[in-house]
Amino acid sequence: MVVPCSQWKKEEEEKEQEQEEKEEEEKMKKKKKKKKKKKKKKKKKKKEEEQGEEEEKGKEEEEEEEEEEEEEEEEEEKEEEEGEEEEEEEEEEVEEEEEKEEEEEEEGRKEEEVEEVRRTKTPE
Repeated sequence: MVVPCSQWKKEEEEKEQEQEEKEEEEKMKKKKKKKKKKKKKKKKKKKEEEQGEEEEKGKEEEEEEEEEEEEEEEEEEKEEEEGEEEEEEEEEEVEEEEEKEEEEEEEGRKEEEVEEVRRTKTPE
């Protein structure tokens, strides 16, 4: 089949134009795909950062809770020590009172003995 030159030229130009359009379309698709991939990557990175921040906040809160617990434990220990000291002081006071009472009783007995001796020695 013989094709006239002008028609052949026209077909070749159309083929070239179609090829260019296809290439342009491919470029656009690749560009779009690349942009989408970049956007997805950026979104993923942002999500990871937010998660990291949440984890950081969680860690900070956990540390604060631990510190509070430690402070509470220290406070309880301090109160226990104070309570023990008070108990010891009360026990000491009770012991001192008992010793005083015993001494007073002893003195009372001695006075009674002295009185008894006086009565028996003195003629009536």
